[in-house]
Amino acid sequence: MHLRPDYDANVYHIIGRGWMEGVLPYVGLSDLKGPLVFLQCGLGSLLTPDSFLGVSFIHALVAGLGLLYACKSAALFVGRRAGMAIGGILFVYTLYFSVHPSVTVLTLQYISFYYVLRHAVRGGGYSGWQAYACGAFVGLALLLKFNLVVFWLPIGVALLTDGKWWRRLVQMLAGFATVMLPAVVYMGCEGMLAACWREYVLTAVEYGSVGMQKSAIVQSGWRLLAQVVPDHVYLAAPEWFCALAGALLILPWLALPRLVSMRHPGVYYGVFGGGFVLGVLAIFGGEYHFLHYYFSFLPYVGLSLVAWVMLLRRLEVWRRIQRWARRGGMLLPFAVVAVAVLLPRYVGACKPEKGLAESRQATASLVQRLQGHVFLCTEADTGIYLYRLANATPPILHFVPQMIPQGRELHRREMLHCLRTVKPRYLVCSVHGESATDALIAESGTSYRKVELCPPHFPTYPSTADYAPFCLYERR
Repeated sequence: MHLRPDYDANVYHIIGRGWMEGVLPYVGLSDLKGPLVFLQCGLGSLLTPDSFLGVSFIHALVAGLGLLYACKSAALFVGRRAGMAIGGILFVYTLYFSVHPSVTVLTLQYISFYYVLRHAVRGGGYSGWQAYACGAFVGLALLLKFNLVVFWLPIGVALLTDGKWWRRLVQMLAGFATVMLPAVVYMGCEGMLAACWREYVLTAVEYGSVGMQKSAIVQSGWRLLAQVVPDHVYLAAPEWFCALAGALLILPWLALPRLVSMRHPGVYYGVFGGGFVLGVLAIFGGEYHFLHYYFSFLPYVGLSLVAWVMLLRRLEVWRRIQRWARRGGMLLPFAVVAVAVLLPRYVGACKPEKGLAESRQATASLVQRLQGHVFLCTEADTGIYLYRLANATPPILHFVPQMIPQGRELHRREMLHCLRTVKPRYLVCSVHGESATDALIAESGTSYRKVELCPPHFPTYPSTADYAPFCLYERR
């Protein structure tokens, strides 16, 4: 069985695989992401049930399409070769952030931004198909992560101001309906619609709404730019230095119309400036902000790289770089960037652990015992990996309680209900949760006996090497 080191990917895979087995999202298993995220993981689990190779293949195709349009966008300004080089840098940056469902939204952004850039640089109007695609992309974004729809609001305004607005509006609504109507009909027929609204929309709004005075924007400020640089740089260097490096990486797109002749610079600033401001407010207006949130701003990194290339050309530095590239010299800096970014991120997973072989053997023994049986992990964090390793479906709806306001108490009530109705064969907890599990069993009125302790180790996830040994209970 294959684990991913990032927490979310295992959650999405569990829900997606459960969907393919008849356990509906938001009804049987819940998380704060859209149904299309779980559908991708579910389809991937059909290809490779015991690993992430299937879903990684799907995400790789989607990410590859997005990078193709990123190269096309850069080529509008700096030519095909330099555009491919910029696409290569974005590829390394995407690897650093790890393959995540957000790459789907990123690909939709790359495609949309390409046609806006082409209009801004070359002129001409938008086609009906582009308006239709804009509406369809809004629908897809709603089914992935609804707050990211803000990036298409300025694009929609630009389309409505081009030609007859009512015709463009009908075309966008047609694209939106093409995506959303089948999804709504399916969820309505399966009884998922109300649950999706409650679990995906209302719970997510409650989870992220903390007021601007507590938001990441107010609390962090410059840290939003500082965290654009790699983790190991951010942790080792002064924060002001990282913020400056982040600003030089993500903000020079503002100067691009000054460096290249544009027919419609107002469209450029309206769409990209509006999308940037709305994106910052929508993504970082809540209390939480994680590394993969920056996926949505990679198009701006690409535009900033274009601006740097244009500036270097004006300074006659670009000719020297081109001569160096013809001799193969550009391979060296790309290799240095790839190693500097990727190696420190994964070196922790390669460190030898004391008793690693014994721990893995104990883990395999525990997983083998759990496979084929209904079991309940009374502690959610480590439970995620046991469910994933055992290829099992959690028997409770909110198996990730920390993502839900007051989720711990809800998680406890759902576990009590599960013990009384589902009556799982096994219970699993760490020794730290032994007393709480004993109290849970006593409150539920069920009878379980403690079988053994075993110290598992979850491969590829180093932080779990320090987790306490597990207690295994079996129903009498």
